[in-house]
Amino acid sequence: MRMAATSWQRLTEAFPPPRAPLPAVDWPAVERSLGRQLPADYKRFVQTYGYARFADFLSVFLPASPYDYVELRTQWQIAADKIEFWLEWDEVGTPELPVDPHLLLPVAGTDNGNTVYWVARPPDDPDAWTLAVDEARSDGWHLFGAGIVDFLVATFIDHEPISVFPTLTGQTLAGEALTGQALTEEGP
Repeated sequence: MRMAATSWQRLTEAFPPPRAPLPAVDWPAVERSLGRQLPADYKRFVQTYGYARFADFLSVFLPASPYDYVELRTQWQIAADKIEFWLEWDEVGTPELPVDPHLLLPVAGTDNGNTVYWVARPPDDPDAWTLAVDEARSDGWHLFGAGIVDFLVATFIDHEPISVFPTLTGQTLAGEALTGQALTEEGP
């Protein structure tokens, strides 16, 4: 699916980006180092917001960071190990994953341990990628039929329930976003 212009407008209205321009990201170099192209909505998001954390819960991974917990390449390596474990575990009868695990590439994570993955299908059209979110402490999954910007809008503006995210007695995830913070050795 393609990112609707209204999703971007809604995100920037609800969570204003930083006023100061962020350093430019060399996207061709990033994509060469990762060995694949990335979705346009993700690139626009990172270039506009830099580090962003929503509702003190979810962080979007960055193409470069001194902190492994938000660095995209590190999270891809961690995911590769997780996927290898899932595949080995599957041989002894665990529930089947909802998508081919080789298509999963992490794009965001939560303090609860959930990972938001791109479902890289088709591999040569990243703007068509959808999302899958794992349940941190169980075998559950939540599939989302659009990209990261639409997911952020659905989750943090429209308050659509994400079945694998925690609920607090009926409350939805809401709150402010910490955005535009450069992650440096001094912290956000």
